[in-house]
Amino acid sequence: MDQPNQPRRFLVLEDEPMISMLLEDYISDMGHEMAWQAETVRDALLLIEKHPNIDGAILDMNIRGELSDPVATVLKARRIPFCFMTGYGAGAATAYRDALVIGKPFDIVTVQQAVNTLLASVDD
Repeated sequence: MDQPNQPRRFLVLEDEPMISMLLEDYISDMGHEMAWQAETVRDALLLIEKHPNIDGAILDMNIRGELSDPVATVLKARRIPFCFMTGYGAGAATAYRDALVIGKPFDIVTVQQAVNTLLASVDD
């Protein structure tokens, strides 16, 4: 089993560069790495296929009008923990009612709590 404080590698699916950069800073400040960043659902799916060592993912729910549900489906099938981000409220994740949702706008504490929750689900 991995050490609880071992750095983890995250995939971020986000189409807004400033939000991606902010998430990268927050994840780095926690001692982890935003190893992969995708701006489209298609790119995220390709990254998941190419990199089976993803430890967790943060998915914007709406990527230029396309829902990120296909990415969530693949992550769930591979047992990779993920959470959504949205400005539409926690109830927007209708296909994944049990999924953790980070509301936009967010702060570092919110991201830390989400990442810790995701990682705790892996360490159990």
